[in-house]
Amino acid sequence: FCYAIGDDEEAQQIHNTSNIIVVNATTHTKITGYYNTTTFRFTNGLSVRDWLAGQSYEYQYEFGLDILRQFGAIE
Repeated sequence: FCYAIGDDEEAQQIHNTSNIIVVNATTHTKITGYYNTTTFRFTNGLSVRDWLAGQSYEYQYEFGLDILRQFGAIE
């Protein structure tokens, strides 16, 4: 997933092995499609990925977990 990197601490939080899970190809494709969608009202015409880049690391992390749950990648 794409996260905006604001500083070195956030970069370390994002780019580490504890932030990686295995997702099957079908689920990955569906999640990628969701993150590329520009038609959701809450994104104001941006892709979810681009909209999310303007949010805090904590928000991005929780949002990502929610999406993984919605698509059945985690419980």
